[in-house]
Amino acid sequence: MAEQLCIRGTALNFTDAIVCNDYSIRLQAGDSVILYSDGVTEARNVSGDLFGVERLQATVSHAGHEAPDSLLRTILNEIKIFSNDVEQSDDITIVIMKATL
Repeated sequence: MAEQLCIRGTALNFTDAIVCNDYSIRLQAGDSVILYSDGVTEARNVSGDLFGVERLQATVSHAGHEAPDSLLRTILNEIKIFSNDVEQSDDITIVIMKATL
């Protein structure tokens, strides 16, 4: 199961006065935290449709048990299949952390 945490804030490169709020979650062994840029969910296909949060969540729900490097490859491959050679218009940045204890 993939759950989206709605944490909003200022992008790091847009201001010198960054204010961060504390946010805590309890992870179980095997849980993953995935941080991603908007280029992931805003990747487009030939029809102009967005990859979207729902498609990302479905991909993570299906492959979330994988090791971080494998999960990263799976997500990137799903974006590539979805985009079907449409030129990338934004950065795609993904950070995956997996709890071990």
